[in-house]
Amino acid sequence: MVIVMMSMALTMMFGQVVGGVLLAGLIFGHFGFSMYAGMQIFGFALFIFCIGYQAGPQFLDALLN
Repeated sequence: MVIVMMSMALTMMFGQVVGGVLLAGLIFGHFGFSMYAGMQIFGFALFIFCIGYQAGPQFLDALLN
């Protein structure tokens, strides 16, 4: 749980949600921290959701026009 809170703090320091989460994950992975498999799956699903939520409207506009 401490790792999750530290990664959230790093994300807020970097400003952008998706880029911050990716960078925080890379930093923690570099230093050998690991999480439960369920948390990893949830984090990956949340990352994919954020990407789709951000790019979805532009993608649909491009398809419809």
